[in-house]
Amino acid sequence: MLYDFAMLHLFLENYLAGARLIPADTTNAKLCWLRVDLLLMGRQFVDLLEQLRLAEATFIDDPETTFSVLYYRARALWGLEQKFNAVELLEALINHTPEYRMANTLLNEWKDDLA
Repeated sequence: MLYDFAMLHLFLENYLAGARLIPADTTNAKLCWLRVDLLLMGRQFVDLLEQLRLAEATFIDDPETTFSVLYYRARALWGLEQKFNAVELLEALINHTPEYRMANTLLNEWKDDLA
C-alpha cells in the first residue's frame, strides 16, 4: 500500500509528502525509483543525488541502473545550476543508449538554454 499512497501524492502533485513516505534505504526497486521521481519533481536535487547513490549501490546487478542513475544525476545537476556537468553526463548517456528516455530532446533543450 505504500506504493499506492506515494502514487496518490504524485497525482496530487504533493511530491515531497510522497517522497517522505518511502524510506531512502528501500531495497524495493519500484519504490526506490518512484522516490527518485518524486524527489526530482519536488526539486529536491541534493536529496535526489543521495538517493541515486543509494540506488546505485543497492541495484548494482541491474544493468538498467547505470543508465537511470546517469539520467537522473544529469537532471539533478541541471537543477542545481551545474549545467555543463549535466550536459556532459547526458551526452555520455546518449553515446551508449541514444534513445534513452528522450534524452536527445532534453539535451537539445539544454544546449539551446546554454546558447
